[in-house]
Order: sequence, then C-alpha cells, then structure tokens
Amino acid sequence: MSHTKLALGCLTFFLATAGLVTSFQAVNETIPPKISRAETAATQLPARKEDRLQRIATKVENSHEAAPEAEPHLSRLCVSLEGRPFAWDWPNVPFATLTCNNQSRK
Repeated sequence: MSHTKLALGCLTFFLATAGLVTSFQAVNETIPPKISRAETAATQLPARKEDRLQRIATKVENSHEAAPEAEPHLSRLCVSLEGRPFAWDWPNVPFATLTCNNQSRK
C-alpha cells in the first residue's frame, strides 16, 4: 500500500466522522428530542410511604368536615399480612391484605 492510498483512506474516515458529528448537531438543533412518558415518570421521585399514609390520614380526618359536594377519593388504608399499613389508590382490593377500608363508600 502506498503512502497516498493510506493518506486517502485516513482522510476518508476523518471526513466521514466529521460529517457524522456535523449532521448530529444539525439534527439536534432542528428537531428537539421528545421526552417519553416512561422517562418523565422515571425522573419524578415517588412519594415516600410515610407521606402517602399521612395524606390518607389527613383525608380521613378531614372527610367528616368536608362539604358533601366534594369529590370522593378512592384512597384506602390497607394492612398487609405482616401488619404494615400501606396506601392503595386503586378500586380493586389488593392481594394478601388483612383489612382494607374504603373511604369513598362511607
């Protein structure tokens, strides 16, 4: 292989890499990246269990004082088989619970 062919091959790879970087920058400036729902949910920190239980306890205490036209909530305070309380915001009853009180049906 001659020195000119080696230099021409290196120049080709250099120009291809420069074109890749240039096109990458141009595309990123022209089309902004979209953030998917999964990435958005992953970036948000979940509420601590103690905070959720405190919110439910506050809702239970304030439910007697709330106006009757207030929107009913589906939050429940359930107790697991280990005896640990947890919040359940879904309409179905969770599996393996000792008790689960439904505040919206009272």
